[in-house]
Amino acid sequence: MAISPWGTPSDSSAHGRKARQVEHQIGGASDETLSVTEASRRTVGGSLCHLASTRRSCQDSSPRSTAPNDEPTRRRHLHRCETLAAEAARAGNTPVGCVIVIDGEAAGEAAEQVPRGDRRFAHAELLAVEAVLRALRRRTIESATLYSTAEPCILCGYAIREARIARVVVGRPSGETGSIRSRFPVLTADGVERWGPPPELVWWTADP
Repeated sequence: MAISPWGTPSDSSAHGRKARQVEHQIGGASDETLSVTEASRRTVGGSLCHLASTRRSCQDSSPRSTAPNDEPTRRRHLHRCETLAAEAARAGNTPVGCVIVIDGEAAGEAAEQVPRGDRRFAHAELLAVEAVLRALRRRTIESATLYSTAEPCILCGYAIREARIARVVVGRPSGETGSIRSRFPVLTADGVERWGPPPELVWWTADP
């Protein structure tokens, strides 16, 4: 039986693992074990991505960490999400911003490109996940934390689970299309073996 940093026990059995959902104000913890040695900005698939070279082989499977990151770092990532969401709004798109963090550094980020963009499903979370996977040439990023201003939709929740992201820090709920609180809770589902355990979920509130 493992204990999360917030004192929530988690069942380690292959089936029946429940998502550890924590609701508090900007209390998101970052889940990073890959070591990033350098990063550069590049546009990948229409989203802005910080490419990271790592000291680990892309074939390595990093264990999920539960060590929380420091508060200033968390706030920096959350505020960056808000900035990206504002950029999306100015472009006439849904105000959603997403940042993916590995080893305390932003590995990828994206602003929503729907509905004004030329890609029908260019949601912020999907763009960010896709960009990081391409950049690192991996199919999964178990050591990552995903920050988003909104609850990922069902589509983005599926992408997050396929990438096996360990922690998701989200802002406002997304109603009937959300992947956490809707009738289709993809992010908390524990019946798909290849996905592994559901990610830790942290709800955050922006600074006033």
